[in-house]
Amino acid sequence: MSAESHPGWEAAPDLFDDVAAAIAAAEGAVRPAERYLAAHRAALRVAAGVLARRRPRLRERRSIWVVVAQVAPELGEWAEYFAMLQLKVEAVQAGAVGLVTTREADDLVRDAQAFAVAAHA
Repeated sequence: MSAESHPGWEAAPDLFDDVAAAIAAAEGAVRPAERYLAAHRAALRVAAGVLARRRPRLRERRSIWVVVAQVAPELGEWAEYFAMLQLKVEAVQAGAVGLVTTREADDLVRDAQAFAVAAHA
């Protein structure tokens, strides 16, 4: 994945670098819980990139996923999916590392990558 292969990120190369680094961190994490959390952070960085490009005017505090769905309706399903994971993410962050299987962590890494591709399309 490179900035050149994703038009729209040229204006925000630092954000693209952040996304690429976050995905690489998720891929490199050894423990499933760490990989899961890193993949979710990567998805959050993608969402931040979407908002940086779309520059919505926010009048009230809302979930990043609600805002992404509003300003980029084509990413609405992704936003819903990642929003649904929030409680599990918080539980794992609080120490419930046994909640995440290797498969779930691997799936979330792939989902974060697919979300990045969809957001950069």
